[in-house]
Amino acid sequence: MMPGEDDDIEQSTGDLGRMFTEAFSAMGTSLFGPFSASLRPLSRVVVDNESVTVTFDLPGVSKEGVSVVCTQDFVSIEAEGRKHSGSAGQAGRVSSVEYVKYSERVALPVLVDPDRGSARFRNGIIVVKVPRLRSGRQLKVAGAQDKK
Repeated sequence: MMPGEDDDIEQSTGDLGRMFTEAFSAMGTSLFGPFSASLRPLSRVVVDNESVTVTFDLPGVSKEGVSVVCTQDFVSIEAEGRKHSGSAGQAGRVSSVEYVKYSERVALPVLVDPDRGSARFRNGIIVVKVPRLRSGRQLKVAGAQDKK
């Protein structure tokens, strides 16, 4: 090794590490939750005039492994499951089980009525549908001739 090569390698390694960190921090998101080793599921929020629909993709999870919490301004999901995988080896098929955990909290762009919401689970996809919160009510306007 030539003199100074160690310094060049260390500098290149440091530069690569910084570039990697900058690239992923610029994305603004991670596959993992901020405080746990759980995966962040793919999610989609659709807002229409009547309701908000949030869809989560949870491969390897069964209905029993899902917990959904909804408030007026967010939907939170926790899920655990198992994914079976197999590969053909020389001695035949080898199967393994991989445990997965998902966790995500999605802020909603409008207020919703969580007491009237519903959730459906099918084929690893959960759809949470919650009606928009309509606050206020129409008031009757009283005039001088209404009094008797």
